[in-house]
Amino acid sequence: MNTTKARSIRRIGMAAASVVAAVTMIGISSGSALAAPRAEDRGRGAPPSKAVSQAEQARGREVPNERVEREAKPLPTPAQHAQARRDAAPQEQAGPTERVEGAAPAKAPSGNTLSGTASAGNDQPTSSSGASQNSAWGGAYWTNPNLQVGRLFFDTQPGAGERWSWCSATAVNSENKSLVLTAGHCVFRPDPDGDGRITGNGFWYEHFRFCPGYEYGCRMGTWHYRQVSTTWSWHGGVGGSYDFRDDVAVLLVSPNASGNLVNYVGGHGISFNEPTNLYRHSFGYPATDSRWPAYSYSGEDLIHCPNYSYNDGTYAGTMWMSCTMTGGSSGGPWLTYVGSNWLGYVNSVNSHKPYGGSWMSGPYFDSQESSLFNYWRNR
Repeated sequence: MNTTKARSIRRIGMAAASVVAAVTMIGISSGSALAAPRAEDRGRGAPPSKAVSQAEQARGREVPNERVEREAKPLPTPAQHAQARRDAAPQEQAGPTERVEGAAPAKAPSGNTLSGTASAGNDQPTSSSGASQNSAWGGAYWTNPNLQVGRLFFDTQPGAGERWSWCSATAVNSENKSLVLTAGHCVFRPDPDGDGRITGNGFWYEHFRFCPGYEYGCRMGTWHYRQVSTTWSWHGGVGGSYDFRDDVAVLLVSPNASGNLVNYVGGHGISFNEPTNLYRHSFGYPATDSRWPAYSYSGEDLIHCPNYSYNDGTYAGTMWMSCTMTGGSSGGPWLTYVGSNWLGYVNSVNSHKPYGGSWMSGPYFDSQESSLFNYWRNR
């Protein structure tokens, strides 16, 4: 991205006004109307997924957290935008806005005084001691929003010896109280040779475990996965290349000794077909990346990037915002309409950095993301 464009974006960001969309509110006790699927996805049925066998679950639990945390490396955030699809105009809303409300912890951990539900009336910058750009979140790990955001650990070398890595992820409210949201490239590799060519022989990563409220360890506990799924677009790509329009995934996790995930730590809401130029809060667990040596992160603290997001028509189905987070932050949430209790609505995730180290791009949540969530929300 050239300097003139970057300066123009920053000026727009300072002056951007609130945008209020027509909204279809979705009660958590009822199903939602899905946005119309894209032509290339009609007839495909259920999103691609992998169910976890009892044997794999048992093997995953045998490895202690301490070892995984010690050996895990941040999954590199993709830097290039291989996607060829372009629009002549900015991304527009694909249908009526859909929202599912967040949920406060049913069993609040000690010290968590931030409860309640998200507020859909606030899309302006939110005052907080942790609201400075690209800095460590100022709140405690046992309070919102850190309580719902954490590290997602997994094995990137299934069947060939363990190679532990991590991304960022979020507990999202749903009927099953067991849903975790992250990036598609954190769960499924569509190019098995790592050369960017999608041949239809991709593979799923394994042994996922989610640690919400992570801070120098899995302080709130660990939830192991029982199912993982992504969008058809990420799974199959477009034109033989990655399709970052839908770089999203969900995992269903099994209860642990504390019960179901969302009942214990709470869950952010989720929304689809929102305006692109809202004020959003991006969170993640980045570590220093040699590609962008100017930005130094430990991977142990939750990092916060609050800013306006945009789509200028350069790439269809994606948005971008100013944020210097690097590898390990992939899959972290972009929260909109954050209330005073710091619960909000996930409306994108950290996906890739096509414009250099100081920018982050995320998928626009439309019909594919809505279909993915709605398919798994009550299973």
